[in-house]
Amino acid sequence: MKRDELSRLDRREYERLMDARRRRQKRYRRFRLFCTLLVMTLLCVTVIFVMTMFFKIQSISVTGVTKYTEAQIVVTSGIKLEENIFRIKTGEIEQRIWEAYPYVEKVKIKRHLPGGVEIQIEQAKPAIALENGNSYVYLSEEMRVLEASAPEPDASMLLIRGIELKNVTDGQMVTFDMARVSTSEADAMRERIGAMQITAAEIFLDYVQQENPMRIDLIDVSDVYNIQLICDNRLIIEIGSLSDLAYKLHFVDKVVREELEPSAMGRIRMSGESKVSFLAENTQTEISRLRAGLPASSGNTFFNDPTPQPDEEGEGEGEEAEDGEEGEEEEG
Repeated sequence: MKRDELSRLDRREYERLMDARRRRQKRYRRFRLFCTLLVMTLLCVTVIFVMTMFFKIQSISVTGVTKYTEAQIVVTSGIKLEENIFRIKTGEIEQRIWEAYPYVEKVKIKRHLPGGVEIQIEQAKPAIALENGNSYVYLSEEMRVLEASAPEPDASMLLIRGIELKNVTDGQMVTFDMARVSTSEADAMRERIGAMQITAAEIFLDYVQQENPMRIDLIDVSDVYNIQLICDNRLIIEIGSLSDLAYKLHFVDKVVREELEPSAMGRIRMSGESKVSFLAENTQTEISRLRAGLPASSGNTFFNDPTPQPDEEGEGEGEEAEDGEEGEEEEG
């Protein structure tokens, strides 16, 4: 009996000791959590204090741009001296500068601790000139309008003729949905031709933006049944109609690369889908006329079929016969 009582007492004492131990561990965990939170709070307050009192902007620099002044870029950015360097919102500033200046292709804000800010700009280069009425629209490779009313481009830019854009403003991205395919007096045929011109221009631009295309200096889609190109400032290429244009363009590309000498000058004409004719000649004068929008010179008639058609011969003979009869009557 006494052993049972001792056993019960020992068990109670053991449970009491274990409860006390658990309470101590719980208090210790709470204390440790409190200390951790306190240290983190003090660290945060210290960091905020340091960032507020120190790291103030002492200098702002602009690199990579020549089209605009450094002062213009800085004013547009909204960054001010003595402002905390960590409070500037770089993403918003980059977007603001990009939207304000068409020739800014890419912009990046970089912090240089403790107090320097650098605005890095990649300036766009005019790659495409779109003849638009009496002026030109300069486009970047990304099809962004750099200048909506620009002077005549130099020979280094791709010139596109035959597409007119409406409501063009600097900085906007161009799609050929903006093209003027008809006017108030245009009939259904003119609208259809305008749509074909847009399709042709889109196919050419897709090709030009591919990797390592042949160099194209002029794309003329004014006549959708006689699309012309100037290639590498030495070849005049007559693609023909819009039919299978993408295939014909790649076929001509293969001919120029594999069949012609790198310095060959002359004219190339496509007949059908895979027939090509080439005439070696000095094309510099004719290329200058084509770039200026002038009609072909009378001496360049290689691709015109000189053989008169039977109907045309008959009509000519008939006209001569009528002239002869009139002459006889006058003599009588």
